[in-house]
Amino acid sequence: MYSENLDKLIELALADGVLTDIEKQVLFRKAEAEGIQHDEFEMVLEGKLQLRQKEGAYSKQKDNVIKCPSCNDIIPALSKVCSSCGFVIDSGKKSSESEKGLEDLISDIEDTLVEIKSIKQPNAFTTLWDHSYISLPILSLIVLAIGFQLNNDLRFLGLILAVISWRVIKKKIREAGIQNAQPTFNNLKATFEKHFRNAKTLFGENKKVKLSLDELDNELRGIEAKRKKGKIIAYFFYGFITLIGLSTFFILQTGSQFENDSETKNAESPLVIKAESLIEENKIDEANQVISKIKSADNIVLIRSKIQLHKLTKEMDALEPLLADKKYSEIKFGLSKVIWQKISTDVHTNITDINAESLERDVYKTFLERKKAINEQLPKKFQVKIEDENSF
Repeated sequence: MYSENLDKLIELALADGVLTDIEKQVLFRKAEAEGIQHDEFEMVLEGKLQLRQKEGAYSKQKDNVIKCPSCNDIIPALSKVCSSCGFVIDSGKKSSESEKGLEDLISDIEDTLVEIKSIKQPNAFTTLWDHSYISLPILSLIVLAIGFQLNNDLRFLGLILAVISWRVIKKKIREAGIQNAQPTFNNLKATFEKHFRNAKTLFGENKKVKLSLDELDNELRGIEAKRKKGKIIAYFFYGFITLIGLSTFFILQTGSQFENDSETKNAESPLVIKAESLIEENKIDEANQVISKIKSADNIVLIRSKIQLHKLTKEMDALEPLLADKKYSEIKFGLSKVIWQKISTDVHTNITDINAESLERDVYKTFLERKKAINEQLPKKFQVKIEDENSF
């Protein structure tokens, strides 16, 4: 199209894919000397420049394609394994400063796994010791509470445990900085997974490599499962110990309270006898005054039950003379109004003691017998329904 000299100058100017102003001036002067129009030459020159730039980009992309040395097939990006024949490229050396070979990555994974195995497995005793700064103070508080409840030497044991707890807490605070510098299971697991992902991305298409990586991953999962199982067992152990401790505390407290109630109940026997005597003498107000001096729930319920029995018996005694006059309707109406009010669950006195309920039941039986005796003297059609003893 142009002269041989001009074509050579154009090739030289476009060799690097860039056209400078100086190169343009030289080319335009040469073209003008050969009688080539300026606009025409500029269009041709621009087209050749764009073509050369496209050819350079394609050449660079072509140079970056990796081919398998075994079968000459193209290997996918970021992979080191040929998908056609399974050949592993650069399996033992580093291809760059930022990329490791297969042997290096497997070695890193195995080293990390060894560090993970060196970390002690959690169990009831190791976890208890690791958290002794919590468990020991709790234990000392329980022992102290039991000791003061029983008023015995356990108080001194609790104080000793409290001192030991304080020393353990100070030691744990000093060791906190050292322990934080040591790798934890979670940190090592994250490192393992990082190396594992790199190896799987670069070499995971190779069946042998994939099998080896799967074995290492399964080994890690097994270690992780054992750690979780150990933690669960440890938590159950702590719950069991805590349950035993609390149960012991409440049993001892209940036993101590029962002993105190028994002592109080026995000490108030003269007051109970006095109250019963006042009830027989129909001095109910004075009997109620005696109740105000009593603290035992059993004694309170017993006296109040006998007061109620005395009042209800008087009401039933007033109905009995009506039998001679055969005033059965009045007797029936009167008996239906004679109802026992339970005392041992009276919310106003907060009395809920089981033994107190048993004492009231015995007095309640006497009331039922008296009510039945009157009711049975009535003709059947005038008889009322008597309460069931078991419904108390």
